Amino acid sequence: MGCKLMGTQSLAKPALTPAAMLSIGEVSKITGVNTVTLRAWQRRFGLLNPMRTPKGHRLYRESDVELIRQILHWLDAGVSISKIKPLLASPAAFAPATSHEWQHQCGLLLQAVAQLNGPQLQQLLDEYQALYPAAVLQQQLFALWFHQLPSWLSEREDGDGLRDWLLQQLHWRLKPCFRQGAKVALLALADSDPWDHWRVCWLLCQHGLSYVDLGQLPLPQVKLLAGRLAPTTWLALAGPKASAPLTDAIAGLAKCGSPLYLVGQFAPLWPDNQVHQAQDWAQLSELLATEANKGRHE
Repeated sequence: MGCKLMGTQSLAKPALTPAAMLSIGEVSKITGVNTVTLRAWQRRFGLLNPMRTPKGHRLYRESDVELIRQILHWLDAGVSISKIKPLLASPAAFAPATSHEWQHQCGLLLQAVAQLNGPQLQQLLDEYQALYPAAVLQQQLFALWFHQLPSWLSEREDGDGLRDWLLQQLHWRLKPCFRQGAKVALLALADSDPWDHWRVCWLLCQHGLSYVDLGQLPLPQVKLLAGRLAPTTWLALAGPKASAPLTDAIAGLAKCGSPLYLVGQFAPLWPDNQVHQAQDWAQLSELLATEANKGRHE
């Protein structure tokens, strides 16, 4: 608990000196929460209360880092950021039925799509991206939204047009990193899901990873390029059908020197054939975070 200094030197606390504390950048690296989100949690919801240097820079205690981990725990449990503050003081107040919060956000996104309201759609996604870590968005909001989208679109007479419009809107949000460092090669196998494709590209951008998107380039062509691409990691978006020739071809690509991971909703349907499987978005996010850290230290 802090105490007021009241102009007396005897109450100074060595534990609060800048040397004993963490900058916002250091806290971001430790917790995986970007600096924009950390600032939003403080300004909009009062969840954090870091110290300030004379120049106004934020300094965080170890207790602040632990508090951020508690916030992440509640987010992983499905609680929206606006509902977390009371739970930090009284965890027993947790009510498990929180899916309606995310469903409400999905409804807002679908409404913007139905109205072809690009500015509203982008504003909503900007807000979510500022308030939540990428892994939480993937597991909570995107998992629900992209699960509902195919059936929602198929029931509409204008569904094909809305689908193409939305894919274009989402493509504009991708901001690939072109710096040197860790490289990922992304391959979309036959009949893989286009929404899965965008989610993988979005995660790569969120982790600051440079990547090459080969789309559905035939595997023989991919093999011809593999040596020159020389990625640190291959990601293959799985389709629903794992034929023996295709499985063998994927396994052959995995022998090119870099690990290959099957990703997307259909990955669990494929046999384990010398290929790693990142079967959910949390695993993929952890994998990409590791790749990003390797790139920073190279």
